[in-house]
This record gives sequence, structure tokens and C-alpha cells, in this order.
Amino acid sequence: MFLPMTSLHKALLTIFAVLLASPTAHAAVFDSLDTLPKNAGALGAFGELLLSGGASEGIEAHGRYGLSDDWNVGASLGTGSKDKKFRMGGDGVFNLIPDWQGQLGLSFRGSAMYQRDYSTGGLVMSIGPFLHKRFAGGFPANLYGGLLWQVETRREHVTSGSAFVLGSNFDVAAQGRYYLGAEVGVNLSHVDSYVLAGFGMRLGDVSFTPKEKKGREDLPRDVKRPRRSSDKDYTDEDFRK
Repeated sequence: MFLPMTSLHKALLTIFAVLLASPTAHAAVFDSLDTLPKNAGALGAFGELLLSGGASEGIEAHGRYGLSDDWNVGASLGTGSKDKKFRMGGDGVFNLIPDWQGQLGLSFRGSAMYQRDYSTGGLVMSIGPFLHKRFAGGFPANLYGGLLWQVETRREHVTSGSAFVLGSNFDVAAQGRYYLGAEVGVNLSHVDSYVLAGFGMRLGDVSFTPKEKKGREDLPRDVKRPRRSSDKDYTDEDFRK
């Protein structure tokens, strides 16, 4: 026995078909879980290969900054092939449980990115928890893994999906200034699977403070300032017209 299809049923089927047909997106993490201390900065770049939704290649640049020891923010800019033309956005990472004294670190990452694919633009937002741990040794490494849940809006279409992400950054220079990284994203629902590799540089303290003036201005008010050869003694004659 078949029930008649109502307009509501048709609308639900149409929405379901649209969601399935909507182009999937991805949300790479790369070095976001490499938490920076306050006022520290880092720059990085990676190349990627999307494995679903039609294989394509891309490249993206990252910049990060430590607002505090718990909050890091970043910005990214990238492009790619196969009509995956342009993307630009930002992300934030909150370190809830620090990675220290043998325990795993727990951070939450959120991002928002404008992404232009297949001649249309859309907004991709993602959020998710990540576990991470830094291992010391000859080449210190920061390993991370977690889940990302995302929503993509493109014209009148809205698609939600999720992915499992696993990656690591390896220090390749003294004092950890330069590092290499690799990451794999596995599609769980309506998200592109991908692999990527990249490199980065930690800049150290990038805060900007005005330099103190040196010389006569540094002396206390009650201290007599030494005369300079350029100083001039004025007399009454100098003020007479």
C-alpha cells in the first residue's frame, strides 16, 4: 500500500536531494594546534590534494598570533585547481587543558572561511575539539587529532558535514624556529577527504612597543641636563626686532 505524496513530502525530498548534490568543502587545520605563547607569531604554507568531489590541488598560506597562552588566532588565504578558485578566512583556538606534565592537551578550534568553488561563493564555518601532545627528542613533534563539524552556506543551499582530522608538525631547526607538517582529513559526512603537507616558521615575539627616547629626555626633571654643542644661549638681543 502506497501513501500519496503530499507537497510536504516533495519539499523534504527536494531539500534532501539538494543537500546531497551540494559541493562538499574541507577545513584544513595544519598548524592551528601548534599553540603559540602570548605575543608570538608564525607563518606557514601548505599544498593540498583533495580526494573526494573530484581530485584537485591547492595551496594556502597561514598566519597565526598568540593573543594569550590560551587563545590563538589565525588567518589564511589560498587558491586551487579544478574550479576551486579562492578561499579566505580566519580561525581561533582555545586551549582548554594545557599539554604538560604527561597529560594530553585539549583545544577547541573554530573557523569561518569564504570559499569560491565551481563559479559560486559560499561561507564555510567549522568547530570541533582536538587532542594534542608534544613529544621531545631529536626532532620534537606536535601530534593532534580530532573531529570537525562544519556548515556550508552557498546561495540558498545549506550543507552540514563532519570529518576526522589527524596530523603532526615536526621541528627541523634549532630552537624550534622552522617546522614541517602533514595532515589527513577523512570524510565522515559531506566533507572532502584530503591530504596536505607544508612548512612554517615561528617568529617569536612580534609585539610592537614604542622605543624609549634616549638622551636628555630620559633624565629626571630635577636633574640638570648636560649641554650639547648644538645648544644655543639666547640673550635679549635674540628677541629684539
